Amino acid sequence: MGTIKCGFWMCRFLVTDKEFAEFVNFCAGKEFRFHASMLNYPLASPQEVIENYRLAYSRIISKTSYANHGYDCYSLKADWFKGGLGTTSRHYGNYPFFQIDSPKAYSVSDGDGYFHYEDIHQQEPRAKEVFSEVSSIIKKISRPIFENGRPVYSIRISEDAWNDLKESYWYETFGKDNNVTTKWK
Repeated sequence: MGTIKCGFWMCRFLVTDKEFAEFVNFCAGKEFRFHASMLNYPLASPQEVIENYRLAYSRIISKTSYANHGYDCYSLKADWFKGGLGTTSRHYGNYPFFQIDSPKAYSVSDGDGYFHYEDIHQQEPRAKEVFSEVSSIIKKISRPIFENGRPVYSIRISEDAWNDLKESYWYETFGKDNNVTTKWK
C-alpha cells in the first residue's frame, strides 16, 4: 500500500451561530446538500446543521465550563460539483475552532496495491474557485487570532464571536494567560 499524502485547502474559524447560519444558507442556495459523516452519510437539513453548530458554539463560549465536543462533521455535496467540501470541529492545543476544507488531490490506484495522486483540477476544474467562494463568506466577517503576537493555526474569528469568547470560561482559564488577541477592538 502507498502512503497517503494529500493536501487540503482549509479555512479555520469561530463565528457566532447566526453568522454560521448565513454560511449554511449560502451553501444551501448553491444547492449543496449536507451529509453527516457517519454510517451511510445520512442527509441533514440546513436547520439540523445550524442547530448542531449552535450547541457546539454554546459549549465553547460557556461562562461556567468549557467543552469542545458535540459537533458532527458534514460533507457538502452538489450535483454540479464533483469535488468535495467538508465542515468539522477541531481542537489544536487549547484552541477550539471549526474548519471548512477541500482536498487538493485525489488518489488513483495503479492496480498493484499502490496509488498516486492527481491534481483535483483534473476531476473538478472549479475546485479551488468553489472553495474560495464558499470560504469567502467566513473570511469577510473574520480576522486572525494571535497568541503573544503570532497567528494561531490560521484560525479566524468574527467580531461578535471574539466578544463572546472574551467572556467565556475558556478565555478566563487559557486566553488571558497566553495573551490571546485579535485585531478586533
